[in-house]
Amino acid sequence: MALSPEDVLNKTFTTTQFRRGYDEREVDDFLDDIVAEMRRMTKTDDEVRKQLNDCRQGRGLEPVTAALPVAAAVSPDRSAEISKLEGRNSELEARVRELEELEGKSQLGQDQGEVDGLSQRNNELEKRVKDLERQLAESEQQIAKLSSDHQAAAGERDSLRGERDSLVGERDGLVGERDSLVGERDSLRGERDSIASERDRERSEREAASAKNEQERQAVYAKANSNADDQLSILRTRVEEAEADSQRRIQKAKAAAEQAESEAQERLAASQAQGQAPAAQDAEGSDVAALAGAGALGAGSAAGVLALAQRLHDEHVSAGESRRDELLREAQAKHDELLSAGESKHHDLLNRGQSKHDELISTAQAKHDELLSSAQSQHDELVTTAQSQHDELVTSAQSQHDELVSTAKSQHDTMLAEANSKREELITEARERSTGMVHEAQQRKAAILEELNEQRTVLERKIEQLRGFERDYRGRLKTYIQGQLQELDHTAVDVEVEEAAKQDK
Repeated sequence: MALSPEDVLNKTFTTTQFRRGYDEREVDDFLDDIVAEMRRMTKTDDEVRKQLNDCRQGRGLEPVTAALPVAAAVSPDRSAEISKLEGRNSELEARVRELEELEGKSQLGQDQGEVDGLSQRNNELEKRVKDLERQLAESEQQIAKLSSDHQAAAGERDSLRGERDSLVGERDGLVGERDSLVGERDSLRGERDSIASERDRERSEREAASAKNEQERQAVYAKANSNADDQLSILRTRVEEAEADSQRRIQKAKAAAEQAESEAQERLAASQAQGQAPAAQDAEGSDVAALAGAGALGAGSAAGVLALAQRLHDEHVSAGESRRDELLREAQAKHDELLSAGESKHHDLLNRGQSKHDELISTAQAKHDELLSSAQSQHDELVTTAQSQHDELVTSAQSQHDELVSTAKSQHDTMLAEANSKREELITEARERSTGMVHEAQQRKAAILEELNEQRTVLERKIEQLRGFERDYRGRLKTYIQGQLQELDHTAVDVEVEEAAKQDK
């Protein structure tokens, strides 16, 4: 920071707490500031002296070698005024130099920019000419390459066309053959499906007939069993009724026998002498009457009656069993008859279905063989036709290929001639444009050089004017500084006189 005499006089330091004196750090810092300010002032003095010497040398005067002896004698106001004048002088000189530099740089920069622009434009034109020549050479190479590529492409195109035509013919033949084989396959599948459906229908009919026969057989068997069971139940009922009747009759016979025996004994005792046989009882039956007669006659006993009753019982039982056996035999015979009839019908239907199935299988196999032979013959015929068509198409394609090759050759020659003429036109046009651009660039260059010479003359004139202004300014500045120095000298003498007068007083 800048120090003034007032700053030095008014500077205060912080006192220490435990000892007398000032803070050493603050004192050292202040001394450092004083040293820095003195160095700055010395440097400023040197710069002012140097400027003064430059002015004196410009005027042809001797330079100042020692410092002006006014620093210690001038007052603070005078020192400030001197510093202000020196700063203003240095500022004016800096502004003069800056103006001179700006004017010179602006003019030189503008001229140099125009020269650089023209040079760049010339370089661009030359580069463009070279690019056109390079493009022309590349176009010639491309034309030659395109010609060779065109020839190769024409040959490859012709070969590809021939291969394509042959492949198209083969594909069409194969497609037709495939379609015919697909149709035959579909027809064979339809016949196979119809045969399979017929076979399934016959199998279902056979199974239905077998189920029906089985149902009939089961029904007959159930009916026979039910009839036999009914007859057996009837026989059992009759046997039971006969046994009950025989038991009842036996009981009745026993009671009658006992009664007859008692009566016979009574009558025997009453009429033993008479020897008359007792009258017959009411018509209970021939067996009871016989028993009563036997009792009346005294020819049997109760044991005989029991034996007779047992014999009657056995006769009824044997008759019932014989009837039951007869009915069972009839039922079994009916059952066997129905079963044999059902089995014979079942075997008959099974044989018919098998024969029908074999017949259909043989017919389908014959149809399949016939269709297969027909398909093979059609396939051979189609292959022969396709081969003939293929040969015909190959011949036609070869003729078309030759025709296309000749046409492509003529077109190639025409295009090559057109390309050569176009190349010559482009070369001529490029050369004309290159010549015109070079001539234009030369004219532009001459105009720019002439303009630059004019601007250089103007700049030299301005430089002379600036130098005259500098000389005038330096003269006025020197006169002003000399006047100021003389004024300072007079001021210093007056101060010394006043001090001497004060000392005398």
